Amino acid sequence: MKRYIGSVLLIIFIAFSVSAYYLQANRVPWPDFYFEKVEGDESAAEGWELDAEYSKPGRSDDRVMIGLSGTEYVAKRSALYTTLDESQYQRYLDPDARKLLESESGFMRGKQNASNVYADDNALAYTQLNKIFDKKEMKYRYELVVEVLDRNTNRTRDYRHELSDASAYFWITVLEVQLLDGRISIAVNGTTSDVIQENIPELWTISIDLESGKAMQSSVVKLLPASQDRVQISAQKISDHGVRGPNPFVLLQVTESKYEENLQNSSISIQPFHKANLLRYDMRTGTAEPLPEKLSTIWKNQPDATYAFDGRSVYQLQQNGDKLIVTSCDVETAAMKPGYTLSNQMHGGDQVSLISAYGNNLAFLAGSETKLELQLVIADLPSGKVLYRGKLKTKGDEDLAEMFSSRKFRADKLVYTLK
Repeated sequence: MKRYIGSVLLIIFIAFSVSAYYLQANRVPWPDFYFEKVEGDESAAEGWELDAEYSKPGRSDDRVMIGLSGTEYVAKRSALYTTLDESQYQRYLDPDARKLLESESGFMRGKQNASNVYADDNALAYTQLNKIFDKKEMKYRYELVVEVLDRNTNRTRDYRHELSDASAYFWITVLEVQLLDGRISIAVNGTTSDVIQENIPELWTISIDLESGKAMQSSVVKLLPASQDRVQISAQKISDHGVRGPNPFVLLQVTESKYEENLQNSSISIQPFHKANLLRYDMRTGTAEPLPEKLSTIWKNQPDATYAFDGRSVYQLQQNGDKLIVTSCDVETAAMKPGYTLSNQMHGGDQVSLISAYGNNLAFLAGSETKLELQLVIADLPSGKVLYRGKLKTKGDEDLAEMFSSRKFRADKLVYTLK
């Protein structure tokens, strides 16, 4: 009986503590942020949110999401509500994965990595790479598990394929899944080493015939640096969020990093040098070709350019003070296309930051340090046409300029979510 009473008292204490926390948190005013339209159509900005941090005496830093529908503070959600409401969890998933979770909830349950998903109007496929320790051989092996859903008949088929020579790799990941010519093709990225170079990225494709289940593997492409002198090389897939249907190309940002030692005042300083090139990997042929040098970028500490891929063209988004310079290239032909420049377009505006892209939409923040002002800009990625521009404002007595100057408010990133 005493144990029962003790358990009840513990539950009451926890419930009281949680309630007291939320009551105390809500005593401190929560600024209500919003975007006031300056120009364009608000529908173009639907789904875009500013992920920021707000701090004020009496309360720890709070995450805040600001969109057209208003402001949401993460700390104001109750723990019970966040746990029970699955939509709150899904909101921060990759938008492509969330769309499929809503339309194909049965097939997509537990499948949240959008890079491992292929979807078109007729088929849906998901690939999972399992790392298994073989106790008999005393080594790890990798097995691909592929599920394919026929969206017309609702029939699901499973395929399994064990990767050969997998123990030679430090790690292996799935880059892309495509349905090409009646075969499920999976582009794989692994990292290995040789006697000269460490951490060598390698690419290859595994294709599985949907009828027979027979698997074929392409030849391996090694991404070796141009020189062997203190160079590290890495490969990162360029996001193709919002792109549907068959596409044989995987775009990679291949970065060579070199670290030079400079002797100054009897001390050694390490000077980094990075150069990123774009590589087009064709899953049909298992071959890789570099894209034009004009798309390359060089930096020392932080890169000033990001990339976006809409399924047909790749875009280099380069920040240059109050301007955003966009350079594009047709991926299939490797031909450069006319680029464009988007300016801050604010009086006294001197900053373009937090650049992001989803599908055919380009989003960035335009800022003015002199006026302590931020604007959300949405543009058409292929053409550069500005679709929406909205000024960040607050309701009530809170002064936004004072928040900026005292660093109470910090914008972290722009994300595309679904309502």
